[in-house]
Amino acid sequence: MSTVETPSVDLAIRSYPAQPTTDRHAFAQLVLPLDGEVQLEIEGREERLDPLRGALVVPGAWHTQYSRFANRSLIVDIDRSSMTHAAFERLRERPFTPIGAAARKLVEYMGIVAGVQPVRPLLDGWVPLLLDTLAFDAPQPRSRLALLLAQVQAQPGLPWST
Repeated sequence: MSTVETPSVDLAIRSYPAQPTTDRHAFAQLVLPLDGEVQLEIEGREERLDPLRGALVVPGAWHTQYSRFANRSLIVDIDRSSMTHAAFERLRERPFTPIGAAARKLVEYMGIVAGVQPVRPLLDGWVPLLLDTLAFDAPQPRSRLALLLAQVQAQPGLPWST
């Protein structure tokens, strides 16, 4: 029988202000928006994150984040020594990553649970499952309409125009 090593992780829900803040740390960080959008710059490359797009900040990388809109993100801190999961190599190649339907459901679930109970007992199973789903190739929309529909479903409360 094989033993699965338990990753050393921490989880928080954060909102980012309009004033840019710069940071660097010795652990990896997954930034997974729950609501709104966040501008994230990692080592000179900037992209917009929203519930359909997240990011991996590798240990030691300078990064700056801000948002001009109301936002909440699930932040998963993963110790450098725990970055043995095969998905990390894939995510390092594309630090700004689409969040597919399966990963979106996992993020939404943890966002709900984190607001009502301690999540530490759940993290050991949830993080490897999340990494597996993030490492899958993102589903390709068949049309621009399919992409729009996915965005509306991810954020139904936004004032979408016709």
